[in-house]
Amino acid sequence: MSTDPGAAGAPDPGQRYDAAAAAGVLTRALGVLGGIELVLGSLATIPGVVRTAARSGLFRSSPQRLQVGEWRYEPTADGRLAAAHVVGGIVIAETALSPEAAGRSVAAALGQLIDAFGAQVLPAVRSVLEGLDVASGR
Repeated sequence: MSTDPGAAGAPDPGQRYDAAAAAGVLTRALGVLGGIELVLGSLATIPGVVRTAARSGLFRSSPQRLQVGEWRYEPTADGRLAAAHVVGGIVIAETALSPEAAGRSVAAALGQLIDAFGAQVLPAVRSVLEGLDVASGR
């Protein structure tokens, strides 16, 4: 019998998702110039995240949208990030968020994504958060 805690099925401490640290990184990244586009573009590279490209037309246009778990994010005209809770294709609630609230919301949605898809998504999430941390000047 092995005394290795990883052998007993316990996750390696290096393989855990820290939502508080992620929220801090996301908040800093959202606070820089062009932060919303930076964050949305970076998050779109994570497996399981669905990106809808921006559309512009003569009579209608819509900004890019990003679906992370049950949450959909899109930039607003006033420079904030709007979050909508989507269940079964129906929007339950929608609100515009400050950078701090948006960071917490996106971090929680990433936690849901990791719970849904498992540990194979964690390296992609970590690399995106590391890139955003560097891009935000830390």
